[in-house]
Amino acid sequence: MTASLAKKKAKKKRYYERHKTEIHKKNRTWAINNVERLRQYRKEYWARPEIQARRRQYYQDNKEHLKRRDRIHYYKTKDRHRELQMAKRYNISVEYYRELFKKQNNLCAICSNPETAIDKRSGNLRYLAVDHCHKTGEVRGLLCQSCNQAIGMLKENPILFDRAKEYLLNGKH
Repeated sequence: MTASLAKKKAKKKRYYERHKTEIHKKNRTWAINNVERLRQYRKEYWARPEIQARRRQYYQDNKEHLKRRDRIHYYKTKDRHRELQMAKRYNISVEYYRELFKKQNNLCAICSNPETAIDKRSGNLRYLAVDHCHKTGEVRGLLCQSCNQAIGMLKENPILFDRAKEYLLNGKH
């Protein structure tokens, strides 16, 4: 590197250090005002074959590190993700979930049994599922995985539930 080029680089670096906050603010303002433009640029950039090839190669070269990093991140942030998921999907807070859980004596609202399903990722007992009406979004209660799946399989249709009940009560053995 020539002396004049080194001087220019040093000058740019000093300028940046002195005006860092204004530069960041200006860049952020530009990004906010050009959301669609940025989104389109990123979409096109990440779709480029050479970029995809570079990403695949990086993943292959660093697979164990990336998996370990992702696993650590998952366990550090899983409670926060759970809060966000409840708020987004069901419009409830973790506190409301805990109230329901306590109100139901930590048991399923249908079978009155505790949850027995195991989370495949963590090996821990799963939480009771939040049961809600798919039409109104209203939360009805907390269910074990089995009861939640049964309701889903019968498409939340009371007529099908009545038919299933009739079948079980009057079925030939």
